[in-house]
Amino acid sequence: MDRNLLEKYEDSNVLRALVNFIPYIGGSLDILLSAKGSIWREERLKSFLSILDKRISELENQEVIIKISESEEFYDLLIQSMNSVIKTRHHEKIECYANILTNSLINHGSSISSELFISTLDIITIDEIKYLAELKKNSYQIHIEIIDRKKVLWQKYLNQLETTGDTNVSDECIFKLDIDLIWKLLSDKNLITINGIKHHRDLDYTYSTRMSSIKSSVLSTKMISYNITEFGEEFIEWISR
Repeated sequence: MDRNLLEKYEDSNVLRALVNFIPYIGGSLDILLSAKGSIWREERLKSFLSILDKRISELENQEVIIKISESEEFYDLLIQSMNSVIKTRHHEKIECYANILTNSLINHGSSISSELFISTLDIITIDEIKYLAELKKNSYQIHIEIIDRKKVLWQKYLNQLETTGDTNVSDECIFKLDIDLIWKLLSDKNLITINGIKHHRDLDYTYSTRMSSIKSSVLSTKMISYNITEFGEEFIEWISR
């Protein structure tokens, strides 16, 4: 918020009186626009600059030092990031902003601008980052089958079937990141693609023991595949250390 507006708010008895007529808002706004809000902003910036300093110190590259001191682009990225940092309470996102700036100094091959990565990070939630990181951990693809009305990680469940023959879906085979809205938000930002196919098909497996080999199947009513896009892959790499 513009500093002049803050000063006007602090100095205007009429404006403060009007705001205080709004239930539950007046007192909180006083805090946010005064010393407490200033402390929060300062703490966030200190955390960001501390992380950024550590990241850059690890590079120990003369070319990087020159780029920092002479690059108008880096200056703009720094200002853009600092404006974003003061708006988030999440330390994870603050680290992500520092990572983007560090990567902007050492990565020359990306066709996507650092400004776009920062703008995308501005509008993404912590939950979305968590889901995207899980996709990265699974080699950028997660394959789900709906079995007994449960979202099942098929490869884990298949391993269970072939190892134990037990068709009860164990807890470790249940897909935990199952909030459809979050996956939809990632898809809307062109970070992932979602492919879903409704069907009723038997998924075959073979359970073998020393004495025999048993072939059987389980029924799936739908297959869902979450895949990262080219932009999504670059984005998660840039915000990760």
